[in-house]
Amino acid sequence: MINRTYDTRCLADKLQAEIITAGLPVYPNAGARFYYVNVDIVAGSYVTTVVVYDDLSGGEGTTIDGVVAAHIPIVDHTGPLPVQETEIFAALAIRDTSEHISSVSENIGYRVKTIIIKNELNQTVTLQCQGSRDSSDWFNIADSFNVSSATTIHQSCETYFPYLRALATCPTAPTTGGLSMWIEKMGV
Repeated sequence: MINRTYDTRCLADKLQAEIITAGLPVYPNAGARFYYVNVDIVAGSYVTTVVVYDDLSGGEGTTIDGVVAAHIPIVDHTGPLPVQETEIFAALAIRDTSEHISSVSENIGYRVKTIIIKNELNQTVTLQCQGSRDSSDWFNIADSFNVSSATTIHQSCETYFPYLRALATCPTAPTTGGLSMWIEKMGV
């Protein structure tokens, strides 16, 4: 069984039909294969779940991912898109050259993210962004980057990760200041 969860709202019947149209047959009566699509509201955001009962190859699972990614989300709001800010480093006073791990930003329901970094340390800080599907198995996103002392920068991340965090390391131990970092999120 494969259970795939996506941060978007889809019409369940239409999405299931599109998966079938993609060439992945459904045989619910024969018990060989069955797709179940469900749409829930989790923490105020839409989450689409595709459950596949069968032993699928990696290629078929990838095709399902592609169908969902190509499916245009349905936005049913009358005002501005929902936004949220998560602070993951709060004026962290780094005084060593050890690696420091931020708190976690949960991004379920938010596609566009802007990462804002304010380095008030008196030394350069090296940051590595990390993503996770479940907030336990972390992997690096792109390359690490340096932020000079007394600098505020931002980066945008439109690639979806349910959870984000950052690792901060100073090549030279700072003696004053702190590091702050926020994830600004806008819903789909």
